Amino acid sequence: MIRGIYIIGLPGSHKYKIGEYLKNWFDWEIIDLQEEVEKSLHKTLLEIINQKQLKNFENEQEKFIFSHIKSGIVFISSDVVPKPEIVSKLKENGIIPIYLNYSKETLEKEIERNQELNTILKVHPFEEYQKEIEDISNLLINVPTEGFTDKEVAVMIVRALKSEYDLIFSNNDKVYEGINAFNHINEILEYEGFSRAFFITYKKLFVVNFKWVFDVIKKSDFEPYVFFLPEKEEIKELDWVKKIWFEILNLKIRKDTAIVGIGGGSSLDLIGFCASTFRRGFPFVSVPTTFISQIDASIGGRNAIHYLNHKNVLGTIYYPRFILIDPVFILTSDEEKFLYSISDAIKYGLLFDSEIINYLENEEVKIKRRYLPTIENLIRRCALTKLNVCHIDPYGWSQTRYFEFGNTIAYLIQEVLHLDYPKALTKSIYLILKFLEKNNILKEKTILKRIEKLFELYTLDYHLSEVDIEKLNKKCQLDEIEITGNETYESPIILKIKKEEIFKL
Repeated sequence: MIRGIYIIGLPGSHKYKIGEYLKNWFDWEIIDLQEEVEKSLHKTLLEIINQKQLKNFENEQEKFIFSHIKSGIVFISSDVVPKPEIVSKLKENGIIPIYLNYSKETLEKEIERNQELNTILKVHPFEEYQKEIEDISNLLINVPTEGFTDKEVAVMIVRALKSEYDLIFSNNDKVYEGINAFNHINEILEYEGFSRAFFITYKKLFVVNFKWVFDVIKKSDFEPYVFFLPEKEEIKELDWVKKIWFEILNLKIRKDTAIVGIGGGSSLDLIGFCASTFRRGFPFVSVPTTFISQIDASIGGRNAIHYLNHKNVLGTIYYPRFILIDPVFILTSDEEKFLYSISDAIKYGLLFDSEIINYLENEEVKIKRRYLPTIENLIRRCALTKLNVCHIDPYGWSQTRYFEFGNTIAYLIQEVLHLDYPKALTKSIYLILKFLEKNNILKEKTILKRIEKLFELYTLDYHLSEVDIEKLNKKCQLDEIEITGNETYESPIILKIKKEEIFKL
């Protein structure tokens, strides 16, 4: 059983910063061994090295470690590399030793910013550190750091931990979910009858999350292929459909191969469309990596691309063979994008399950620091809500239309004000609630105030200026949209309105 982590790294390898991410995500205690031992000996490590008392430091460090081992601990190693017997004993006690692999060139750049490192390395040179690391290398999990942010390195450490997953839903959408569930993609694909996989994803996402997966795949008979999408480009276009079709044909992919899409809502839309239209439907696996795609966009079998400057006009309803939801992907999301994506969960709370609103209010601190068990609970609750609705109405004739709450107006706001979809959705939800309050058709009279406070808790800008409203009015068509709550679920709203009525506000 994993009880904690011991992070080893050269001076300047950001051990503590990386440890702080793990502390936030798992609510683990973090202990800086160098700081604790220096306090105990009343000397700095530099003084100890200069006085040739390193043995005293090592003994005190060992004593401190083994008197503080418990579940949920992150030890930050001192700049003194532990001996092999200490590392072996740590592993026996459920503490996983992680080595942050830093090059000499990167270390030299750190020295330019922190001259204290230079002083330490003069008495304990880089080459000596490397030799000491080599002596314990077979006991360590080696995590690369070159070219990665501290947060990405922390995610790679999370990926190195053991994990479990559950089949949480099995109907039109079969869904596996769990922290680090992606580490098991190989065995799930084999269980589902595939012997090969064509992964379509983004390069950075691939490098950060695939290291351990590919270590497993290399040891098996499973055959992987990888195709990278461009990082910053509109991809829901026919040109990209053709490129993916070409790659599938070029590889002579058979039906025992799964097309595995790994990314956010836009990329999964594109990949699902490609799979659904190739050879009248090719096996497709969806691995959503953003909060919105995990609770919404990947569920329900809807795939669409843009055509001739019209959004989502070419589409299919084609359910993936399975969806794999892993909350660990959320950890590397941009802070602002992650917080604005909470609007989608608010939408679910308004339409179907008021407990989601309560959860967002009560767990705000943990959600904002992305405490994984709390994030997982929120994702599960929202995903199961949509899965159950799609099970009742798989082709979108009745109940799944409720998910359009806010979406149509959000797309309009997105187009006119050039905002990301989550930001546009936030403003759209507020507009609609304001309209409902004005017309006295809110079931729960305090809901607008609660949602305003919720937006403020998550630092979401929900206001629209008069200039914005004027721009939207010019663009607004008079077609009707239904925004309705289903009495089967707990929903504070039910109405039918026209778009231009909202903008009169």
